[in-house]
Amino acid sequence: ACRATSGVVCSSPEAIKSMLLKFIEQLQALASFDFGELAPGASMRTNRELARTRDIMANRSDMADAVVRIMQLWKTGVVIMDEVDVLLHPLKSELNF
Repeated sequence: ACRATSGVVCSSPEAIKSMLLKFIEQLQALASFDFGELAPGASMRTNRELARTRDIMANRSDMADAVVRIMQLWKTGVVIMDEVDVLLHPLKSELNF
């Protein structure tokens, strides 16, 4: 919506860091999951748990896809940083993680 209306997005370094760390967490969870475990079982309880697990993994994938779209928008955007000396300082910055 911001891109279509030439809008502005304001954010703190901590919020950006949090989003990127959540993205990495989602990717790690997806990469380490054995999707072969989602085969239907013999009992209804097992199938309900598998459906719940499948839904959780689908939500994680959707979240990761949303962050990818945000990062693609950032590639073509313009950034204005306030207090750039603090943001880029290697020992003080929240962006160095």
